[in-house]
Amino acid sequence: VRTAQLEENTAWIAELETSGRYLLIHAENGIAALVRNARAVAAAHPRLRIYVPHLGWPRNEKKDDPLWRESGHALHAIPNAIIGISSLLTFSREQVPHPDVHGFARELIQLFGPSRLVAGSDFPFIDKPRYAGYVRLAHQWIRTIWPQWSDSAAIFEQSPR
Repeated sequence: VRTAQLEENTAWIAELETSGRYLLIHAENGIAALVRNARAVAAAHPRLRIYVPHLGWPRNEKKDDPLWRESGHALHAIPNAIIGISSLLTFSREQVPHPDVHGFARELIQLFGPSRLVAGSDFPFIDKPRYAGYVRLAHQWIRTIWPQWSDSAAIFEQSPR
């Protein structure tokens, strides 16, 4: 959903919470607005599982978001929130292996730990032949810090409380 949708009628979230599925939030208005709304929804629905992909949107139009680090820590404080190491190409100003976004990823990987991380690409928004390479890169970055990490740990091992 879009971040702004969490400011509207959210009656549908109760059903999502009991289903055990994830609420996937898009940060169209920046990570600070996403986290503010996610915290409010999580307080009202404590068993709701929240997934924020794409490194928590560290950049907007290739400019670093000054609220990203603070917002990442606030997102981490939501017990049922997980973060995606994905969409590396979207936020990078450099070619593969995107060293300029590796720092963002490393910080989130250390902060969220192996059970609250998901790796991905940005398919279908990147061309299909590059999909596997981006997933491998995300796996490599995560396993450098958390060798025990499994690509299914966050989604399948974490159960609603």
